[in-house]
Amino acid sequence: PRLIDVLTSEEWDVVRRALRERGEERDDEDGAMPPPEDFHILADNAAAVRAAANALETQGAGVLVMDTPFVGSVEEVAARLGAVWRLWSEQHAGAPAALVAGGESTVAIESEHGQGGRSHELALRLAMELGEGEWAAACVGTDGDDGNSGAMGAFAGPDTIRRAAAANLDADHILAAHDTARFFRDLGDQIPTRETGTNVMDLVVIVGAAPA
Repeated sequence: PRLIDVLTSEEWDVVRRALRERGEERDDEDGAMPPPEDFHILADNAAAVRAAANALETQGAGVLVMDTPFVGSVEEVAARLGAVWRLWSEQHAGAPAALVAGGESTVAIESEHGQGGRSHELALRLAMELGEGEWAAACVGTDGDDGNSGAMGAFAGPDTIRRAAAANLDADHILAAHDTARFFRDLGDQIPTRETGTNVMDLVVIVGAAPA
């Protein structure tokens, strides 16, 4: 539950009063607040990545965790993830394999755009990057809301581009218009929004197996 839903109005008065009093304590003439003496990180992207990896390991998959958060343009991130996945899945030929990564890509918006988000665009670009084969990917925002898509993210797989073509959805045009939410919504492959109560960047999971 959120703090705002738990505290009574009287308890909120106590909190507000304490914050006001704290705000009156100044460390110097510039009015800067003194640094906190103690703080704890309760959750971060590494924790989300590790939790996903643990869940996959319990299912018997050989899991590769990318320890360094991904950054850069969504095109670059898709290419890097695709290259790593191909190498990893080939090492586990004939057996279940998984790749788990976290971070945040960037999407350059140069004109009017539709609905979408980083995770939606990454899912589509992974579909284009990986093509046919035995794989499936999920790209999500950990806060439960990817961009202005109205969804958490999207699934992609080896049949994504083929099914899109059959539905008269042009992947290149969709990417140029940044309208990936409509793309995955029309395919039925959006991951519905779920309020998570946190935001520790994005998460990508790829699972599958290379031929033996």
